[in-house]
Amino acid sequence: MRSPPADERIVAALADQTHATREVVRQLYDEEVALLHAQATVKNFIGVIAGRRVRQRLVSLQRAARPARESTARPREQELRRA
Repeated sequence: MRSPPADERIVAALADQTHATREVVRQLYDEEVALLHAQATVKNFIGVIAGRRVRQRLVSLQRAARPARESTARPREQELRRA
């Protein structure tokens, strides 16, 4: 089944914004659309809501993958505190 052009644009934009592959974004997007379609009584904005949810999922995964910082202070401030 071919996705509507609007869905393809959403997937492409999310892939570019999050630096994820289109395949991963497409899979997440399809999951969200299916979930929303099953639950929603009004189906006008499912694509928009699904796109937002996919972005949230990808950003949270990227944040979780980053190494934790010692402090949010700048390096020079950290040196002064240690001295």
